[in-house]
Amino acid sequence: MCQKIQVLKQTKNGCLLKLKGFDSYQLTFTNFVYDFTVEELDQFCCFLKNLDLAYWEKRMCGCSMKRKIPIPTAQSNLILVLDLPELEELKSLVAFGGKSADFKLLKTKDINYNTFFN
Repeated sequence: MCQKIQVLKQTKNGCLLKLKGFDSYQLTFTNFVYDFTVEELDQFCCFLKNLDLAYWEKRMCGCSMKRKIPIPTAQSNLILVLDLPELEELKSLVAFGGKSADFKLLKTKDINYNTFFN
């Protein structure tokens, strides 16, 4: 692994990296990659922490979509939509507290990959 990249946290669907020397972070979650400065990551954490889940559950109660919690992006025509377990996983990724001790190894069952035993 590159010396300038530090894995801070990893889950089944994502990973939070610190890019040393650039004072920035990279968050990979499902099939999206986000590049954050320290301030942007703090703002994103604050946004997720203050997200009103009760409001979105009530507002989207008649909707047949599985994912009902919107996460806006800087691009006005792109909104990420998550379900509650995905949101909790995303929150756990970004709420790292700056400690690499929070890093947790994945178990084999957590990896969504077809394994072939020959």
